[in-house]
This record gives sequence, structure tokens and C-alpha cells, in this order.
Amino acid sequence: MIRNARKRFPLVLISLSLLCVWTGYVVAAPPSKPPCGTNGPLGVTPPSPSTHSYIRTTPGGFSDGQFTVSSPPIQTTGSCDSILPPVFGNGSAGSILPVAISIAEVTDTSDASLVGEPLLTVIKNAFAFTPTNFSLTNPGTGSQPITFSFTNSASIDAGVYDVTISAKPQAGSGVGEKTVTFTLTVTEFTAVDTLPPDVSIVAPTSGSKVLINGIVPVEYTAKDPEEDGAGTGVTAVSGSLSSAGGTVSGDITYSLSISPSLPVAAGVLVTAQTDLLMTSIGNYTFTAEATDGASHIGSASSSFSVGANVTPLPPISVPGRQFKAGSTVPVKWQITDANGGFLLPYFSIKVRITSPCSGDFTAVAGDGAGNIRWEQEYVNGPATQYIVNFPIPSLCTYRVGVIVNDVDNQEFEIGNFSFTAATKGGKQ
Repeated sequence: MIRNARKRFPLVLISLSLLCVWTGYVVAAPPSKPPCGTNGPLGVTPPSPSTHSYIRTTPGGFSDGQFTVSSPPIQTTGSCDSILPPVFGNGSAGSILPVAISIAEVTDTSDASLVGEPLLTVIKNAFAFTPTNFSLTNPGTGSQPITFSFTNSASIDAGVYDVTISAKPQAGSGVGEKTVTFTLTVTEFTAVDTLPPDVSIVAPTSGSKVLINGIVPVEYTAKDPEEDGAGTGVTAVSGSLSSAGGTVSGDITYSLSISPSLPVAAGVLVTAQTDLLMTSIGNYTFTAEATDGASHIGSASSSFSVGANVTPLPPISVPGRQFKAGSTVPVKWQITDANGGFLLPYFSIKVRITSPCSGDFTAVAGDGAGNIRWEQEYVNGPATQYIVNFPIPSLCTYRVGVIVNDVDNQEFEIGNFSFTAATKGGKQ
């Protein structure tokens, strides 16, 4: 059996060889795979900013907008050779893909309609893209940053618009277009009153002095600014009077005479006037206010004082009269109002006699020789004169300040006068 098998072995090898030769002529080698292309449309990031709002007639805009255009990803199927350099799309663009940036359309969001000419052109011209045309390289990973700006235009109607920005590849490249949306809001100017009326006090002037029982004329003006048509005009005016310590705090609006009648339009000057009878000594502040149609309040204030006439009497009022050091002189004076009338006695009265040569001398109301007394024509009548005995300490010029308590019960100097103690010939 073994010997027979050895005899047949060469025939088997010959048969296999012939089979291999035969099959070599009927089986072809598999075709090579193409390079891998990109899959899908371009990638575009949302624009930043994605919105812009402005008042139609306001100049301005922005110049720092940006977004990025990028290549679609490489397809991942097994029908391409990943070892070969990739291409864009279906391969017709190769490794360089031209792209154009433009505004494809603009939608009016009020009715979801596309805007037509000429508004579409105006909106397009308000945008600027850099670059507008470029070529992407490196399929699958390539990208291009885009900057854009917008210039406000008064020719764009008020409204809200969705602006479609397109990144469009070269036709036939096999890469799809990509769009993003930018929202533009344009509003009409609305006049808004933002300023209060301007108030100016004519009288009393700040720092002025009047006499008790006298009339203080009050006058002030008010005008609401026009603000390019936004002003609403003066609708009301008011006035108040207050003393420094708050004892007096009253509304005097009821007494104001106003011209012209209110309300008035913006830019119209309003004048308010009245007269105040001042019956108490002290420091006062007058405050004037004006209100416009938008409830803004403008104000101004002026401070003044109310005093009295203090008139020295003989002997110290006699011109050239001499007083010796060491002597006692009767210092006399009268207090009168704005009409020259005497006033009821001031029980709080005080005198302060000062000089650069000696210490201060102070006297208050009382019965003693060193106190202040007064004379009256009749009981409970006004004081016709005041007197205090003053021992002259040295030859000098003396200032006599007459002080009473004011409306706020604070010391208030209503007047002063001076006299000189000198030797014969007038020398100190």
C-alpha cells in the first residue's frame, strides 16, 4: 500500500499547479479606495454680539463683532482610504475650498416677512465683513475667523429684524452652506423729560438785611427746559419760609401772584411774587420750588436776616464829646422798627461792650445801676430808650453791640455803635 501511494504523489502536485495557473487568469485584484472627503455643511459659530439695538436717528454702531467658519468633519465610513490626504466634500474642490460671506436675507419679525428692496440693500450696506471671500484649507480641521461691524443708519425703518448671515462654499464642491442669525432692533426716538425746572430767586437776595415790621419783597422765576421737545413745562410753583432754628416753618404759596397762569409749555418763563411782613427778629431762609409735567421739582433758596434800627443817644452820640478813663458814662440807645416806631421792651436784651484796650463788658436787663433799664411812655407801652452805666476802664474806642433773643430764642445782634474815651483834644 505504501509503495502505491508514493507512485501517485507527483500527479497530485501537477494537478494543483495547473489549478493555480488557471485561477490566476480569472480572479482580478481589488480596486484602490479614494481619499476621505468631508461630511456635511460648513461649521459657523454664533455671531458675537448676536444682537444690536439703537435709536434710529442715533449715530454709532459697533466694530468688534466676530464668528468663525470651519470645515465639516471628515467622513468616517470605510469606503475611503484614511491614509491618503483628505479632500473637501466630494473631492472636486480638493484641499482648497473657496467660501463667500454675505447677508442672504432679512426677515421682519413683526409679520415674519422677508424685507425687499431698498431696505434690504440699506441693511446689507450697514454691515461689513472681513474677510468677505476666503479659502479654507486643511479639510476636516481648517477654520477662518471673521470680524464684522455695523454702522447705525437712520434709513432703516424702526422694527426688529432677523438678519441671515450666510457662509457659502463654492458651487459643486459637495460642501453645504451654513447660515446664522443676527437680530437687529431699531427704535424711534421718544422724547423723555429728564430735567427739572430752572428756578431763580430775584428777591430777597442772599445775605440781605431787613428791619422788623418791614416788608420783604419776594420774587422768583421758573422755566422748564425744552429738551428738544421733551420738556413738559411748569405745572405748579410753591414757596416756603423757615427760620434758622426751625421755629418758623410755613408755606406761603397761597400768597403768591403767578404770571402767566399755569400750566405753561416748556421754555415759557413763569414769575411768582408776594410780599412778606416780617414781625420777628432772626435769620430766615426763603425756598422757591417749581414742578413740571413729569413731576420733576426744581428749587432755589435765599437766606436773609431781620434786625432793627439801633440809634445811640446823648451823651455818647454827641460829636466830639470826651469821656475820661475811670469815669462812668451812661450808655443810651433807642430801638426802632422799619417804620421808625418804638418796640416793646426786650426782656432778653444784652449789651456787650468791647475794645482792643481792655476786657469785654456785658450787661443784661435788670434794676441795678450796672444792668440795662428802659423807659416807657406808658405802662405796657414800647420802650423809648435803654440805658446802662459803663465804667470806662481806659482811653480807647468802644464798640457797643445790642443783642436780643430772636424768633428761635437764640442770641442775635440787632445793631451796634461806637464811642471814644479820650483826653482833651481828642487824643487817646
